[in-house]
Amino acid sequence: GALHTGVSCVKSSNRAGSRGAMAAAKPAINAHMPKTNVVTRHKVVRFGSTYKAPAEPEAKLYAYLHQRADLRVSRGVIPVGFYSYMLLDEGQPMYLETRYGGTDQDGWPVGPEYQISWTANKEVIPPLDSLSDGWYADFDDLWMNALGYFEKRGLLSEETLEYLDADPFVLFGIDDPLTQQALAKLEKFPALLCDGAVPTLDEWAYYLRIEPKDKELLWLVRAMMEKDLPKPWT
Repeated sequence: GALHTGVSCVKSSNRAGSRGAMAAAKPAINAHMPKTNVVTRHKVVRFGSTYKAPAEPEAKLYAYLHQRADLRVSRGVIPVGFYSYMLLDEGQPMYLETRYGGTDQDGWPVGPEYQISWTANKEVIPPLDSLSDGWYADFDDLWMNALGYFEKRGLLSEETLEYLDADPFVLFGIDDPLTQQALAKLEKFPALLCDGAVPTLDEWAYYLRIEPKDKELLWLVRAMMEKDLPKPWT
């Protein structure tokens, strides 16, 4: 759910074993393990947008309420189309992207989905299962899986792993006052944001408040893409 409670971080000396024990004992709600003294180094490329769910149960999936180990509470929305990265000490970037999760085969809302990749080629961290293509709805499980992937292969230093052993919502900038303020502003004043010289279909879709998965409305997105933008439009 929507409530994420904070517990203390595990130490790096026995990180893999501790994660396995915590996964086995994981409660029904999603439990974060935030450090409160993390110096963040993320850069938000795209804030994304706030998803307006038609019903309260689904809306709760797109919001977070974090109680940290020092009892501080932070709350905000989990945007769709969010895209950020941070540079690791090894010189490689690590990326996070979010998207609208839709519904499962039984019609229940999935909530936001997350994908983690790294290196300049954006190599997707192998998913927890063969069906998700790197996208996963439980950010905590995905993050623990990513840290285990790096640790087992010796791809990152012990210092980097220790730094990353923190709340990914904080590390990547979702749980950040600037991000939440930007999302609130974008909700009132829509902006067409793009990474390249020309907006992509997904970027147009987010601007029009249409989910890229919504096949029935993609014709409208494509029609807007064919229109000339007023200058200057940046």
